[in-house]
Amino acid sequence: MQLCLNAAYGVCEGLEVDLPFTTEDVRALGITLFLECSRKGITPQETEGLPF
Repeated sequence: MQLCLNAAYGVCEGLEVDLPFTTEDVRALGITLFLECSRKGITPQETEGLPF
């Protein structure tokens, strides 16, 4: 779960838009990522930087 939250935070920080992201936005993205990984049987891996 922590890796998913870190990834969600990284995505929000990496976007070049002027939208203010709240902690609730990051939390919702992290939970969604975690649930999708769980449904698909994927184990999140820690990586350097963003994958895109």
